[in-house]
Amino acid sequence: MTVAERVKELIRDDGLKQYAVAKKSGIPEKQFNALLNGRKTFTADLLVPICKAINRSPDEVLGFKAKREEDNLEKNKII
Repeated sequence: MTVAERVKELIRDDGLKQYAVAKKSGIPEKQFNALLNGRKTFTADLLVPICKAINRSPDEVLGFKAKREEDNLEKNKII
């Protein structure tokens, strides 16, 4: 899953509006839309304000948190 797809999923799951997240993050709506549709690339300076706007950590948005939890479950699995 790409960063754009993950951000779109989190926005949708939280019942947020894309234009509201764009405004709250300080990113122009047109640029935000281009990010979510893959026409522009996510960079750290754009990702951080978006994470703050959707109240998620960069780890969670980038999928690291889920991967760590998955790894921990695998380690604790009883065979």
